[in-house]
Amino acid sequence: MEIATLYADNRVVSVLEGGYNPKSLASGAEAHLKALLGLPFAEVP
Repeated sequence: MEIATLYADNRVVSVLEGGYNPKSLASGAEAHLKALLGLPFAEVP
């Protein structure tokens, strides 16, 4: 996010690939958002 602040006027493109397993999709979405916010997250297998 620091790079976005320095070079892109705080703009970010964020893409999360979908899937068919609701539990995996939920875990992936949670990790994705936490990473963007700079929060600790568990690695998704």
